Amino acid sequence: MANTYSAKEIFSERLRSARIAAGLSMDELVVKLDRAISKPAIGKYEKGIMFPDSENLIKIAQALGVSPNNLLRPFRTEISEVDFRKKSTLKKKKENTLKVKLQGHLENYIELEEILGSKTSYTKTITKNSRIPEAIAYEIRSSWNLGMGPIANVFETLEDNGIKIIEIKEDESFDGLSGWAEERIPFIVVNSAMDSFRKRFTALHELGHIILSFPKFTEPKKIEKACNMFAGAMLLPKESLIKEAGKIRNNFSISELSSIKSEYGISIGAILFRLKSANIIDEARFIHFWKVMNSDPKLKKEEGLGQWGGEETSHRFRRLLDHALAENLISISKAAEISGESLQEVRKRIRIL
Repeated sequence: MANTYSAKEIFSERLRSARIAAGLSMDELVVKLDRAISKPAIGKYEKGIMFPDSENLIKIAQALGVSPNNLLRPFRTEISEVDFRKKSTLKKKKENTLKVKLQGHLENYIELEEILGSKTSYTKTITKNSRIPEAIAYEIRSSWNLGMGPIANVFETLEDNGIKIIEIKEDESFDGLSGWAEERIPFIVVNSAMDSFRKRFTALHELGHIILSFPKFTEPKKIEKACNMFAGAMLLPKESLIKEAGKIRNNFSISELSSIKSEYGISIGAILFRLKSANIIDEARFIHFWKVMNSDPKLKKEEGLGQWGGEETSHRFRRLLDHALAENLISISKAAEISGESLQEVRKRIRIL
């Protein structure tokens, strides 16, 4: 289905990108405009709250050294599908704002790949006709040569297999989303404000939305549960869980669970669900452990319980950007526009040998 964005929504993203590419803060743009347009007005333009009249549009374009048409240019990359989490508390307006941000990020990512001729393709690797999340997670791990050990970097693993990862900083009402661009490029968006454990689980939960198939009219709760089971199985396979915890257990120490958490990069809460799913603990013990964890605020937040020693971020986009800069395929201003960095930030970071 085609995405229809208003001129106001497109202008907000194009304005912000052009201002950053010009190396201007909002205050500096106001000065270049001879204060004909106020900083609050610029802020409202960039948030998609207001839209300038033709006179102000021309003034802004001239101050930024671009054409008015460039600020109104429709997005090149078509997002064919976006799947927000069913439990999401995001309001419709916030969802639309996120879609516009996402559209700009994806467009820049794909443009950079085209400049370098460095596209990655995604191939659906499921061969078994199975709807069991555990079985599909096992097949994905096998197909991607991940073995049964911890996944060192979930984001990089997904990128290596043709799935675009985009981090956008949002409030806690947003975890992540997934979808398709041009009906062939899968993408996952994760809230960069989350800790590494939540990032890893969220990314693989969203992978579940991309990979798992469900009968029509499946209840949203069942879809979310299946995606959670898939994410848990990807992070901590049953075979590895039995090796770490044993086949049957009645009790666990917090330190033992914290150790597994640190080793596999999965929260204690998710480990408990894995223990129940693998029949290492029964329903009664699961409920007992869950009540204990939730009765103590510190335990519930898992404060000080295990640390993930790895890095949970993707460097592919930055590597492509630096590659293009090093080979003079793009200018510093173009790099700033694509990356959302200021000219000063790009210059400071880049040192060509």
